[in-house]
Amino acid sequence: MKKIALYLLLFVSIISYAQRKPDSSIPLENTLKEVYFNSFSGIPVVQSNKELIGIDPYQNKVIWKQPMGSLGSLSAMSGDGEAVVNNIDRTPFIILENKTLLDTRNGNVLLKGNKIEGFQLLPDIFSVLAVTKGEKGEKSFSLIDMKSSTVKWTAPLKIKMSLMDKAMALSNESTPESFRNLIHTKNDRIALMYGKTIIVLDGATGKILLNENIKAGMLFTDENEQNLFVVEGNPGLVAELKSFSDSVIVFDFATGKEVQKIKLDGNFGWYKIIDGNIFIKSKEAGMMYTSSGKEVWKNKFGEKRILSIDKAPEGYLVSYKMEKMLLDAEGKKVWKKAERLVLPFEENDYDWLEEEGYTKYEYTNGAIYVTKQKLKYYDYKDKKNNFERTLNYQTNLISYDEKSKGLLVIEYGTGYETLFFYNPDKNIVSSKGQPISIKKPGYLNMYEKTANGYFISSPWEYIILDDNGKIIAQKYYSTPGEGGRKLMNFAAGALDTAGAASTVVGMSNVIQGTPDAMGNALGAPGTSTSQMEKGAKQMDRTQYYTEASAMLYNPNRLSSFSQTNEYAFYFTKDKDGNKFLVQVEKNTGKEIDRLLFQNNAPKYTVDDFENRVFYINKNNLDIFNIK
Repeated sequence: MKKIALYLLLFVSIISYAQRKPDSSIPLENTLKEVYFNSFSGIPVVQSNKELIGIDPYQNKVIWKQPMGSLGSLSAMSGDGEAVVNNIDRTPFIILENKTLLDTRNGNVLLKGNKIEGFQLLPDIFSVLAVTKGEKGEKSFSLIDMKSSTVKWTAPLKIKMSLMDKAMALSNESTPESFRNLIHTKNDRIALMYGKTIIVLDGATGKILLNENIKAGMLFTDENEQNLFVVEGNPGLVAELKSFSDSVIVFDFATGKEVQKIKLDGNFGWYKIIDGNIFIKSKEAGMMYTSSGKEVWKNKFGEKRILSIDKAPEGYLVSYKMEKMLLDAEGKKVWKKAERLVLPFEENDYDWLEEEGYTKYEYTNGAIYVTKQKLKYYDYKDKKNNFERTLNYQTNLISYDEKSKGLLVIEYGTGYETLFFYNPDKNIVSSKGQPISIKKPGYLNMYEKTANGYFISSPWEYIILDDNGKIIAQKYYSTPGEGGRKLMNFAAGALDTAGAASTVVGMSNVIQGTPDAMGNALGAPGTSTSQMEKGAKQMDRTQYYTEASAMLYNPNRLSSFSQTNEYAFYFTKDKDGNKFLVQVEKNTGKEIDRLLFQNNAPKYTVDDFENRVFYINKNNLDIFNIK
């Protein structure tokens, strides 16, 4: 399943309705204001006017309480304002008003007081690294252990911040985000870029090994993770060739000391770990370096348009321009004459991709490249089938399903909408889209593969496609009290609703150049990895949950994580004003079940894994088991 957003509650209407009583109901004290849900622990958390309450949905009982006074200064939760509550994905932790971090399994308050500015899940050690704002430019990094529900260590340090980072830090509304380009090594070293600073921490003790003011563009390591390579340049959310300078600094992970400074022939382009060494492509040439940054070859390979490099029995096979050449172990040309390459693109396309920076979608029949301004398709069999179209990231939604390889593009903002669907392996590469009218296209937040096609949705609308991407169903429903429910966009375009704790990922970004047939995420053709891909794709979700099962509140929840979610839920009303939550089958749009709600702004949340709905009904938490 591919989500454009990271969590979802959907709302739909039907013509007739029938009341269904809850399967269980838990009486609670005080005035109940909201209910949140953590999808990892499976625990709903109820907010009253005096406390937070953790509920065991398996035994229908209260398992912990935290008075509001113990949570720190949280004005929205204490008053009538709507609190911002976010889950940290794949963990039992929630963040309250960007200030307090709480474990939903037991109610432990692990961080409170200062604003939480950033975080990262370190899946190998089942821990979260969080940074909080201190005084006079000081930040505190804390490692929070999922197994013991404790803070293992806290490391305060001074950090130089960029103007943008300072503005974000001053804003109380900004949601904590994952760190840019965090690396966690097998030797338990943590390296990351934060503000204008490169930081290396000992993951076991929190000891600060490196705190260096460097204007960096990206980080990477050697094969054995002994050294940290820092590419100097301008840090940015999208890595492009022009973002990097011609300097790479190498630090020893064990000590944090500088061991080498590499001067490139032009700006950094991409790198590849090969045969224990590291090949770095710059604007003007390529050179092989040792794991500590020393030159291996006697001379640089002086070609600007280097597509890829691979190990060969006699040395290295390098593809460049429209040719390929065999190099020996010292980088010297072996063949007297280069061999001609047959490629599906023109030579000047290299310059376009190098300047733009892009994401590549690889197929057997061809490849699709997406930049901030264009989508181009290259057919591997016939160049006549190549095409391109103009994109605008402000008026386009793009999402990709990895298993089916279906690429979705929705163009909007021009007074009408057009849906494009691509899958070259199924010969679906038409440059013409399907016209469609979408009420609120900017809020579309899910694209997922179903048994018979695809399901696309917003909080008010769904679109169903068949396996070939053809639109077969669409429905929009107005929501009672729609204007009263707080909807806000936050990290990575995820959608937050007042009745649900939104999910933020907190995984390492994949920033690595490993050349393949064509296409480098940093600009130069050579790799199929996108700079904006999240590290969650590196980690097998099922494997992670299996290994983390001992940290679940109820280990039986593990089996639900591998199941397919076949239903969506919509809150709506009929023509007579009756308000209810509807269970809708994603394959067909058929309405399966209806739960009667009593007000225009119901407080509820949905457990998509174990199929439950939690609803605040006066002083009770009603639980509906979904059929």
